[in-house]
Amino acid sequence: MKCRLTVVIPTYRRIDSVERLLTLLANQTIADQMQVVLVDQNEKGVLERELGISGRSRVEHIWLDRPNASLARNVGAKRSFGEYLLFLDDDLLPDAEFCERGIVFFQKYDFVRCLVPRLRDRAPEGSPSHGDETSGVRRQLVQKINSELYRITDTMSAAVFMARDAFFQSGGFDPLLFEFARTAEDQEFFLRLNFKGINLYYTPSISVVHDDSQAGGCDLRTTDYWVTREKCIKAWVYRYRIHRGGDLSLGLADLLRLSRSVFVNRAGLTSGVPSVRRQIGLLKAALHETSKFLVSYRGKYSVPKAIDHLVDEL
Repeated sequence: MKCRLTVVIPTYRRIDSVERLLTLLANQTIADQMQVVLVDQNEKGVLERELGISGRSRVEHIWLDRPNASLARNVGAKRSFGEYLLFLDDDLLPDAEFCERGIVFFQKYDFVRCLVPRLRDRAPEGSPSHGDETSGVRRQLVQKINSELYRITDTMSAAVFMARDAFFQSGGFDPLLFEFARTAEDQEFFLRLNFKGINLYYTPSISVVHDDSQAGGCDLRTTDYWVTREKCIKAWVYRYRIHRGGDLSLGLADLLRLSRSVFVNRAGLTSGVPSVRRQIGLLKAALHETSKFLVSYRGKYSVPKAIDHLVDEL
């Protein structure tokens, strides 16, 4: 039977939630038309020992020798043969019709090539229903198409449906950005889609539950505020440079926008002088560190529309 959907799951430092997710995917209404690619970023042998992963039917297991969320997604996509892709975090709980709903949506709206569903927090034990939308989800509205479809600029990458050809047109996620900052590779990817002529859409009519109680994975939710802040600022400066192109130098307008994002805003200016000074210090450090890191990669980023991480060797 023709493969309609390849599900790419990057996993890191999780066992129980991976097993749960694989079971939920095996019970999808279109499971016989799906390929599942599990990209393992754990210590070698952990998933095989704990889950017997090689014996799972319809699950292709790929091991990476280093944790890198961008590289994991790209590697998984390059092993795909489905007409559509679904990038899925390993702490999600898709219901049995989730994957099919995504495919049907592409058929209903043939101009949509990249789609994100609504994320909902898992409700507490004993609650009759799942909770509200996941806190912290960012979305910048560009256009309301109708009550079930909105064009947006960027969002979280926990669950992303995408036409396979559109993903390869996009150039993929940026492994170098993740290596450098360890975060915000999804924001850069979604914003880069604009250069490539690919619109990003959000639908509240398809939803998936996010289980925030799962340990492991990304540490941004649990680590110290200033560690997270440093990573985010580094990622923002990196993105501004590579989307600038040319020699990756930043102009005055770029610096002003970065300053507004970092500290020249209500939250920043009301946080007190010591906090503002620390934010300024982080921005200055990020400007220096990105310039130094990107010296070897200027050619790769000189033309933003031509950025392509999928041609790189694994």
